[in-house]
Amino acid sequence: MGSYNDYIQEKIYSTLTKVKDEITENIYTHGLHASGKTASSMSIEMYENGGRLTGRFAFGTLETGRKPGRIPRNMTEIIKEWAIAKGINVSQMPYKRTPSDKWQPKYSVPERSLNAFAGAVAYNIKNKGTKLYQSGGAEIIYTPVINDAIKSLSKDILLIVTNAIKNK
Repeated sequence: MGSYNDYIQEKIYSTLTKVKDEITENIYTHGLHASGKTASSMSIEMYENGGRLTGRFAFGTLETGRKPGRIPRNMTEIIKEWAIAKGINVSQMPYKRTPSDKWQPKYSVPERSLNAFAGAVAYNIKNKGTKLYQSGGAEIIYTPVINDAIKSLSKDILLIVTNAIKNK
């Protein structure tokens, strides 16, 4: 028969696994996935007296959005990757000038169009924040899942400790 601490550790691990699965489901259900990096970044870490679920730095923006302000230097590249992963079709911006021996475009028309789109999105995020931020955010991805897990886990651990005291 395992110790009560083993039961508690098992309960914590199973709860964290359930939380991870529900958050992943919410990310996909609400269409907040592109490359899948955020959902796959979640990992469970167990230690002697508990455990925790961790994820990448940008995880909080799933519910709050990104506020205006400084953006990373590679923000345009990040947005280009996001647009490609999401399958976003950007308006094509053909060159007005005709290529010749004296002039060749640096980018193809699709590359130029994607660069312009990503630059405009980055500019708007820098100055206005994301649409989710502008709308005040939405606590629908991880907050309700975590709150429910805390309530459930608290009850379960209290029951395990109560039984341990009764059986002494």
